[in-house]
Amino acid sequence: MTESEPPEPKSHGLRNGIIITLVVLLLAGAGVIIWLVHNGTLDWNLPLIGHPSATTATTPTDTDTSPAPEGDKTRVFEMQVGDCFTYATLATTNNQYAWVVDCSQPHDTEVFATGAVTDATYPSADGWSNWGSTVCDPAFQPYVGVDWFDSELSIFKLYPDEVTWDNEPTMRTIVCIARDQSGVPLTMSVANSNR
Repeated sequence: MTESEPPEPKSHGLRNGIIITLVVLLLAGAGVIIWLVHNGTLDWNLPLIGHPSATTATTPTDTDTSPAPEGDKTRVFEMQVGDCFTYATLATTNNQYAWVVDCSQPHDTEVFATGAVTDATYPSADGWSNWGSTVCDPAFQPYVGVDWFDSELSIFKLYPDEVTWDNEPTMRTIVCIARDQSGVPLTMSVANSNR
């Protein structure tokens, strides 16, 4: 008579089933994220300034009780390379204006490139991504001094919503900005900073 092996404890089978289920769920979730990015539904590289579903832009008036930010109020799509500002101030005007300061003053964001968008119609999400790749990506290293993937700065591309595109053809630009999100204000330009 030969000795038979004891049956595998039930807990091993249950554990293996749970592991397989978790792996399948993780793969399915990753697939959904990839599909959303590929189809332009999810794009964390290009924050849309003044989303078409947003309300009409508002600007501070004489009756505002909150203090105005420091700096020169400047239309986002008229900013120039080297303009410094604090990113959070964009929200006070529905992302239509920034308060540009001298780069020696506290700020967290700097324009490192701009470019006119020459499409005949409002670009799709993929179209804006392509403009970012064409205008912003190659300009970062020459301006800052290091490649964007080696930088401690975050890169964002600002572009107009469809209403602004239709009503203000001079605003058909993409603005490339470098942000320091450390929470410590900058008091110098990021140009040639190797950051």
